[in-house]
Amino acid sequence: RSTLFPYTTLFRSAFIFLGVAGGLLGALFIKVSRLWAQTFRNVPAIKKWPMLEVALVALITGVIGFWNRYTKLAVAELLSQLANPCNPKTKTGLCPTQEEIPEVIRYLTVAFVIKAFLTTITFGIKVPAGIYVPSMVVGGLMGRIVGHIMQYAVLQYPDFFLFSSCPRTGGVEDCVTPGVYALVAAGATMCGVTRLSVTLAVILFELSGSLDHVLPFSLGVLCAKWTA
Repeated sequence: RSTLFPYTTLFRSAFIFLGVAGGLLGALFIKVSRLWAQTFRNVPAIKKWPMLEVALVALITGVIGFWNRYTKLAVAELLSQLANPCNPKTKTGLCPTQEEIPEVIRYLTVAFVIKAFLTTITFGIKVPAGIYVPSMVVGGLMGRIVGHIMQYAVLQYPDFFLFSSCPRTGGVEDCVTPGVYALVAAGATMCGVTRLSVTLAVILFELSGSLDHVLPFSLGVLCAKWTA
């Protein structure tokens, strides 16, 4: 079931925004990670004992990530929760009522800042680590934030003319499914980092298991690559 048809100008603009933001985020990641490699990793102690950096990063990750319900999850599990539709039976906090949405946005924003910082400093560290899923998690957090902002706006102003085409069945995700925004932003950010395009769009289709969202995925990936 598609919860975003028909696509209004507002929703298309949101997908384009996520694509541009993902492209900028990916390009910024490349710049900052290069700067990190040229500065901190050139410190004599770090060059001589690279595992010291690993220990420091592990310590920082534990200290700043433990207090947020999302940052202490494994990246694959977090990405799955961000992309999934609302399920009241789960205790992830990602199926909020209208009154709880601002609190969820705050938690997600903190998690986004922490994950973006940690992903930047861990890229190229002297232990096996990838960039695909971590970059998608950072983008997924950003997309989920935008999705919940859109969701809150629809719930607060249901009679606004831009939301007039939304279905009304009484559910919190009648008009906006934040998981779709998370997937679009995850793909856009990964595109900004890797510059993949068609392959990435196919990956997003496979992750969602549906062709209903071809438009947002394509918009996000294309805008991200152009921007990056």
